[in-house]
Amino acid sequence: MRRGRKVLCMALAAVFAVAAGLATATAATAVTPAGTLPIVKTPVTITAYAMLAPWIMDLKTNDATKELEKRTGIHLDITIVPGEGSNINERRNLMLASGDYPEIFMSGNFNNADVLQYGMDQKIFQPINTLIEKYGVNVKKAYAYYPSLRADLTAPDGNIYGLPNINDCYHCTYSQKAWINDDWLRKVGMKMPTTTDEFAAVLKAFKGKDPNGHGDEIPLMGSINSWQNPVQNFLLSAFAYANGSDNIAVKNGKLSFSPAQSEWRDGLRYIHQLYADGLIYPASFTQSREQAQQIGDNPDHEILGAFTAGHLGMYMRIEDTYERPKHWEALAPLKGPKGVQYAATYQGFSGAWFVITNKCKNPEAAFRLADYLYSEDGTLLMDFGLEGKNWKKAGPNDKGLDGQPAKWTDIRGSAGHGNVYNTDWGQEALTLRTATYRAAWTANQDLLSVAGYELRLYKESKTKYAPSAPKEWFTPVFLNPKQIEEAAQMQTNITDFVNRSTVQFIVGEKDLDKDWDAYVAQLKNLNLDKYIQMNQDAYSAKFKK
Repeated sequence: MRRGRKVLCMALAAVFAVAAGLATATAATAVTPAGTLPIVKTPVTITAYAMLAPWIMDLKTNDATKELEKRTGIHLDITIVPGEGSNINERRNLMLASGDYPEIFMSGNFNNADVLQYGMDQKIFQPINTLIEKYGVNVKKAYAYYPSLRADLTAPDGNIYGLPNINDCYHCTYSQKAWINDDWLRKVGMKMPTTTDEFAAVLKAFKGKDPNGHGDEIPLMGSINSWQNPVQNFLLSAFAYANGSDNIAVKNGKLSFSPAQSEWRDGLRYIHQLYADGLIYPASFTQSREQAQQIGDNPDHEILGAFTAGHLGMYMRIEDTYERPKHWEALAPLKGPKGVQYAATYQGFSGAWFVITNKCKNPEAAFRLADYLYSEDGTLLMDFGLEGKNWKKAGPNDKGLDGQPAKWTDIRGSAGHGNVYNTDWGQEALTLRTATYRAAWTANQDLLSVAGYELRLYKESKTKYAPSAPKEWFTPVFLNPKQIEEAAQMQTNITDFVNRSTVQFIVGEKDLDKDWDAYVAQLKNLNLDKYIQMNQDAYSAKFKK
């Protein structure tokens, strides 16, 4: 009898276990068809990690969060971390190391090395390939828009472990810019320079012809540790591909390191001559952007003739009542003596902003949430909040950045600029902000106004820089997992040496004739050949997937 009871209990336990398993499976797969809302048939809660931008009050009570939960049926139990500070990634990594991490990271900011560590190696991140194939309506649209995106995201084991936050800022793609004072050009009787020789002649005129009437002109200036401010990168691009970061050129799929080439020395020789002639402000290689802006905004009179920066406002105030920025123009990439004329190009997506961890009980619902955020409606919600409060549909006569009819108009006014609000997630959200999406917002057509500033940057980029973009450029890769630490150390050593030597050659601390061979030899000693081969192997493998 006891044995019979035992058998019965075991049988019932098995039934309950199967039932429990079915219930779990049902909960994990109870999603609606791909691309539809709500996402789940029965509301669920998913724990999430998200970063809070300084200008957002709270993510839990945020308009966009509430509306997102209403549309999807998914309640987010959010662990919020401040989105600023040098230890953000350190705290995130400590969370993962402790084992006390959420089901999803909404704004994880993981790089390729992180993806390999937490995905391929530790299996904390779940692969999402199958989910993309089954439910990725909007991810597949992103693939179509960015043909290299699938390859960008695919790890060496063939898996995709997360999705990037895509913000395709057009003027950021061609952000390595120089700006020139066209009021001074008129005063010295010269045209906009197009070649390195013409530019040198203009700088000499700025220095010698006293266009500001005070005799204290600075012909050309740059700064350090900011966005595209080093003066050498723009000028070197008339001799070799120089993007100021990896400086890796690509031709027919073959990688080369520009700072090791003779063309780089030619460029340094040109810049050194400008420096020796007193045409480059000496502090350009040591001063901060903030120090440079004090020169650009000199209150007494204008003393600056040209500078390098990602945009004009980095060296001077952009205000409707401030006349100074209105007589500056972007300087197109200069053509060097051998016809080289590059606009450094920055586009390519890597790492993961959104990941699903191995703790997620509803991975299909979690992925459907991410895919929704890649939709136009999801991106609008997280980027701008609610219709009628922050934005409205554009009028019939409204034009976007690209001159085409606009789709939406920002109605926040001053509330959306420099103030704290609680209407959206801004740049901390997973979104798909393509160049087309960004161009579809109503753009003020007054290029010299604050409201028309982005259109001004767009037009300068499209007309002057995009035509000089290289046909191929290096985009982020997944290195062999066994080589990551070694490659990272090589990159640090090589980059530091090149940056330091470049300045030394320019200011004359090193001689371009006597010291060049030793410089190239030191690059080899720093394992440059091996470093480039590592990247070559990963780059070639990337496009075979």
